[in-house]
Parts: sequence; C-alpha cells; structure tokens
Amino acid sequence: MGRRETLLLLTGGQVGQLEAVTDRIRQASDIADVVGRFVALKHAGRVLKGLCPFHAEKTPSFTVNPERQIFKCFGCGAGGDVFKFIQLHEHMSFLEARRWLADRAGIALESDDASGPAGPSTRARLAAANEWAAGVYSKCLNEPAQGAATRAYLERRSIRPETWASFRLGLAPDRYDTLVAARKPSDMTLQDLQAAALVRLSSAGRPYDAFRNRLMFPIADAGGRVVGFGGRTLGDDPAKYVNTAETVLFSKSRLLYGLPQARAAFAASRRAVVVEGYTDCLMAHQFGIHDTVATLGTAFTNEHGQVLRRYVDSVVLVFDGDEAGQAAADRALEVGLAGRLEVRIVVLPKGQDPCDLLRTEGAEAFRGRLNSAVEALEFKWCHIQDTCRDTRNPAARREVIDRFIEFATSLTASRGLDEIDRGELLGRIGRLVGVSSQEVHRYAARIWGRSRRPAGPESSVAQDRTSLGPASLLVNRGQADAEESVLQGMLEVMLCEPALLDQVDEHWSPTMFRDGQLRRIAEALVQCVTHAGGPQLTDVLARLEEPAAASLAVELERLGRMRGNYPARMEDLVEMLGRIRHRRQTREAVRMAGLMPAGDPRKDEVLRTVSEGALRQQGFASLASLTSAGEAGEARL
Repeated sequence: MGRRETLLLLTGGQVGQLEAVTDRIRQASDIADVVGRFVALKHAGRVLKGLCPFHAEKTPSFTVNPERQIFKCFGCGAGGDVFKFIQLHEHMSFLEARRWLADRAGIALESDDASGPAGPSTRARLAAANEWAAGVYSKCLNEPAQGAATRAYLERRSIRPETWASFRLGLAPDRYDTLVAARKPSDMTLQDLQAAALVRLSSAGRPYDAFRNRLMFPIADAGGRVVGFGGRTLGDDPAKYVNTAETVLFSKSRLLYGLPQARAAFAASRRAVVVEGYTDCLMAHQFGIHDTVATLGTAFTNEHGQVLRRYVDSVVLVFDGDEAGQAAADRALEVGLAGRLEVRIVVLPKGQDPCDLLRTEGAEAFRGRLNSAVEALEFKWCHIQDTCRDTRNPAARREVIDRFIEFATSLTASRGLDEIDRGELLGRIGRLVGVSSQEVHRYAARIWGRSRRPAGPESSVAQDRTSLGPASLLVNRGQADAEESVLQGMLEVMLCEPALLDQVDEHWSPTMFRDGQLRRIAEALVQCVTHAGGPQLTDVLARLEEPAAASLAVELERLGRMRGNYPARMEDLVEMLGRIRHRRQTREAVRMAGLMPAGDPRKDEVLRTVSEGALRQQGFASLASLTSAGEAGEARL
C-alpha cells in the first residue's frame, strides 16, 4: 500500500500522528549517513559526490546535499529525499522505506493496521515467528538422536556441517505438532504462526504444523531476516520441495535463497550466479563460489532482476539443458533488458546439476563453465539457428534471421529502453546475424510501430518520458505546447519560493497541466502550502509516491534555483502566459468568425473585439452559440 492510499484510510488524528512520526524519522535520518551506507561519498564543496548506485558510470555524477537533505544524479536523473533514496535503492514502497528508516533510527512505529491499536507491526510479528521456527528446526537437526538420519543424508550429499550451520539448515520432524507444542515466547501466539504460514487449521479447527518430515532451508531477505522456508521431503512425499505459502513477508517472485550470504561476494565480483536449487546454492558456497543465489522454484523474474541490480552488473544463469531451460533463458533475456543487467547463460549437460558437477569436476572446472557463459542474446541466436535444418538454403536462413530479429526487436519495444540502449542492442543483433545495422533498424521500426499504442493528450508526454528513461525526466519543450512549458516554469519558481503561489492563484492551478507527473507535483505543492504555509522541498517530496515524480521535482527545483530572481521571473512568466492565451483565443475567435455567414453583423463585432485585445471568457461562451448558428446557416446553404 502506498502513502496516499494509507492516508485515505486514516482519521484526521491518525494522519497527524503518521505525519509527526514520519517527520521524526526524517530528522533522525541524515541523508549523508544513510546514503553513505551504500555509496562511497567524498566532499566536493558544499555537497558530497560519488558513483551513482542507480546506473553504471565511471565519473561521479551523483550528489548529496546535506544542507537541504536531498540527493540528485545528473547522469540518470534520480533524485529525492532520504525516503526516496531507500525506495529506489531497496525497491520498497514508501511505507516499507519508512519502516526501514524507523528501525535504523530506533523509532517505534504505529501498527501496520491503521484501524487497530498501536503495537508491534504485523511484519515484525511474522518475522519473529519465522526466526523462532528456524531456531526450533535447527535444534531438531542437531539433536543427537532425532537429527541423526537427516545429518547422515547431508553427509551423503557432501554438505559439510559448517555449510549447514552457515545457512541455518534445520529439520521438521515427522510430527504434526513440533511447532504447535513447542514452548513459545510469551508474546507469540498460534495466530502469529498461522499468519506466518507455519501452522494450519484442520477441518475440525485443530492446529497442525505446515512442514513435516522435511529438511528445512530458512529463506531470508537481504537484511538476513528469516521470512519463510523451503522444505525438502525426507520420505516419499511426491511434493519433493514445498515453500512457505505467500505472506506479507514471503513472495517467491522477489526472494532469492542465499542472498545475505552472497552480498559481500557481489561487491567484489559485481556478478551474481543464479542456480535453480537450494542444495546447488549450498554446494557452490561450499566450493568457494560465494556470489551464488538460487530462485525458489520459480522462473527468474523482473523482481529478481531488480533486487540483483542493486548489487551487481551481470548475472550468470545456470540452467538444465532441456526445453524448460530454453524457455527460462528467453525469459531471462527479457529480465536483463528490463533491469539493465548483462545476462549470460550456462547450460549444463543433460541430467547434471551444479551440485553434481561441483562434486565430480571441482570448483575450477565449474568456474571455467561460468567464465565461458554465453551472452543471452547470442544464446538465443544459436538456439534459433539450431532449428534450421539447412543453413545453406538462402530462404531457410532468411526465415531464421527474420525470426530472431522479430524476437529481439519485439523485446526492445516492450522493455522501455532509451535510445542509446536500443541502438546498442540493435547493433549487437546486426553483428550476430551478419546484416547491416540499417536493415535491423528498419525491421525494428516496423515492430515498434505495431507495438506502439495511441495515447491521449494527457498521457503522451508521460509515456515519452518513460520510454526515454530517467535522463529525460523534464518535459521536452520541443514537443510540449508553449503554455505547458510556461506553467512548468511557474512550478519551478514556486518550488523555490512557495509564497508566490498566492500571487498567481488566478492564473495557475494543478489542473492546467496535461502531464500527469507535473500535475501531481503541483498538487503536492498546493497541499503543502495549504497545510504548512512555507514548505520545504522535502515536504513536497514526502507527498509524492512515485520515485520518478520525486526525481522530476528535484530537477525542477534545481532549475528554479539556478535561474533565481524568483519574483521578477514569475512576473515575466505570468505576462508570457497571458500573451500565449491571448494569441490562442485570438486564433480561435478568427476561426469562429470565419464560420459565420457573410454579412452577419456579429462577425464585425467579433473581429473588432479581437483587434482591441479584450476577448474574455464570457465572450467565448457567446461565440460558441454564434459559431453553432453560423455552421447551421452554412448547412442550409
């Protein structure tokens, strides 16, 4: 749930409490300290500079302004306050970022349920339940008699005790009440275990354990907090692996097994190795390949790509050599394009998995496979070529080339790539298939033309901004009309000098913006002025849910400060807006007059009004009726 939706569910007093706590969190979270956890910052005058964590760069263009408590990247356009930084960096909602910063600052939050009493949040209770269960399962595995058979199984799989200790493996005994009957902390209830999907209720209403007779793999988030489990059967259950059911903490499409253990290695290698199984991940770490994580029985998703993009520049995906692996490779290529990750593919010999190969070949041979991984686009090209029975037949080869170019260019059309990335990708396609880049561009243009949907006037600018990426956040003044550009200029000034809003109230309002993001920034500014009087930029940013809108607000305010001279500039902009509107009204009046029948005495009146420059809104209302009458007269002729 976003900040705006949360506020709608709260009473006036609760809104005030939420805003007050949010303010305390902001004041306790110095942006230089928070950003410094993730980015190496150096002083450069009154600001701090470093390499941007949101895009690859060699020269620092990322700045933090401690005085104004905002950040801004002049390379990719990302910007905002401390909440927006955590939202972008950790891929969190506003409330999740708020919670993250509150935990860091040691500030207690109200209940996640806005209508309920204050107390520990639902997430905190679920996390505590999972942590407690991990301890119970670990104790069962290490108990001399109870865990003997499971420890012997691990030894047969060559998984050493230090490895299972590092990953906190456990045992869910073959009983229905291991967790149900275990002694719990005084503040933990069976309802908490139910909410964490650790306990279920029978049809008779009796609680029983969700996991039984399974080797347990605790699954943690990036911070090391246990949020769920994977369990491998130790008997003949046809469901070989089962995972925790989806909860507010546990989502298979977002989580990666082994992420906390791999983060340090990511920093060194800037690469993530993604395997398909828990034991594959364990064995890779045991053999010293510490930059390895595993999906939780799902395909590699966009959310996985977003998580890994925080830490690495490239991903090596290790698949089985079957058709399912090929489909997964296609999907991975899409994820790589969406997340701006270099994706490479390793296909293992049929019937082999990383766990087997590491035990038989050793670490160096497996590293050799990883280092020889094929770039995902080339992998797809090779696979399509393999389907061609006769590559010497020009018609057959042309069909293969067409299939590949259509596949690759359709991806570029749907992934929102900017012009540079798109051009680079099309160049790679041309080099792979051996055709000119001009021909690939022509083919791609046809694909993009088919995939582009018409947009209304309100969404067209916003869609252009999305497709061009963060570096093009500002409205393109060559495409936007003159009035929108002037309105944007007025917004720039008012973000720097909010008091000027009172002076332009009759000329300017958020509803005048066609661009959705500009309108939302203007609405946030008006709300802040209404409630806070003289707001700071951080107050406006706190009301913007979308990181892209926050980045745009930071850029607009920067431009406003750079141009300065606020009252005089606002006066010029108001005058310019009046001229633009008068010219438009004049053109419309002349058009209307042209529709009136010849000799109509009202026609001279309209043209005289235009020449005097006194056409007002009331005049337009009467002109509408004159026009309809004129059109009817022409129809009769």
